[in-house]
Amino acid sequence: MNGYKFSMVPSNLVEAVFHLFEECLMLVVELGDGEITLESLKQQAIKNEVAICVVSKGDQIVAVNIFEERTFHTGKKCLYIPVISGTGIDIWGEAFHELAVSLAKSIGAVELRGCAARGGWPRKLGHHGIKWREVYCTIAFDIEASE
Repeated sequence: MNGYKFSMVPSNLVEAVFHLFEECLMLVVELGDGEITLESLKQQAIKNEVAICVVSKGDQIVAVNIFEERTFHTGKKCLYIPVISGTGIDIWGEAFHELAVSLAKSIGAVELRGCAARGGWPRKLGHHGIKWREVYCTIAFDIEASE
């Protein structure tokens, strides 16, 4: 995998190592319009509500991904990936996809879902034969701006 490796961060170590990948997470936080913060991501990971997967090459952290288990009222279980932050998904994306599928299967999930994924990610992953489909399109209307 071209020297890239994945490391899951245990919830009891989040406090000690979070500073190591804050800069990488800022790429997503800055786009989030205040809806997610470094502190909210950190607290969710400490409480074991989400899992953090760090992608590194050598001693450099190149990406941080967040996993979240979701069960719908129908009982359908999905593994959400609400945060993918960093660079090089075209290089490590296929191996990450395999990891995500393995994690999803281990919790009994029947689907992977990505939240707020940029349009280019499915295209890049498609080059590796990984076919994602659009399930929902999230749109927003700014009430204050319309007044």
